[in-house]
Amino acid sequence: ARSPTRPGRDPDDRPILTPEVGAMRGPGVRQTVAFVGQRLRHALALRRDARRLTEHWQLYLHAAPALSLDLSRFTPLSSPPDRYWADPHVLARDGRFYVFVEEYLHERQRARIAVLPVELDGRVGDAVTVLERDWHLSYPFVFEHAGRTFMVPESGSTRSIELYECTEFPHGWKHVHTLMHDVYAVDTTLFHRDRRWWLFSGICDHEGFNSHDELHLFSAPDLFSPRWERHPRSTVVLDARCS
Repeated sequence: ARSPTRPGRDPDDRPILTPEVGAMRGPGVRQTVAFVGQRLRHALALRRDARRLTEHWQLYLHAAPALSLDLSRFTPLSSPPDRYWADPHVLARDGRFYVFVEEYLHERQRARIAVLPVELDGRVGDAVTVLERDWHLSYPFVFEHAGRTFMVPESGSTRSIELYECTEFPHGWKHVHTLMHDVYAVDTTLFHRDRRWWLFSGICDHEGFNSHDELHLFSAPDLFSPRWERHPRSTVVLDARCS
């Protein structure tokens, strides 16, 4: 092994930054103005393109008794040109599938909840609106519990997490409980296990993030509990790639 030497004695000990590099100046006024102008032109181009482009989601369907992970078996399910369908949630009942979707209307710039009946042979019926409000609704999380059918649609603009119960399947729904108040939450998903309810939701709790960056977890002993307890490790996921 080489014996230690004082700094500067060995050519390998020379600093990475030479005086010439360290003496470099920042950009001048002309360069700064040119850079800002370039960024402004880029921002205006993005705004112009956003006006011309319309966001559109596409559903794919494979009707079968069991879940398939082979995407080649799926076929596109086209929506009318003035809207798109997204966030599908499926219930099987009476020998057919019922696909609850977010139905986004471009003209209104907000969505409502619709249902598509799908036969076992893949035939798709007409979409029927089942829940519409004066605010945006999406992600119709539907589930069955104790012989009753419920839905938790995303309604972040109301700053609440609302629970609806089906009064006449699949078209009749009424609000029966508010799970949480004063919270901007998206894509709320419920899970019941070992006599306890678990609630997963995208909630913004940190400055600089949004509700798509953070996954939070709460629990309660009853679906109609007046208070949901935050998990000790919540936020359970803090990652824009997978929250």
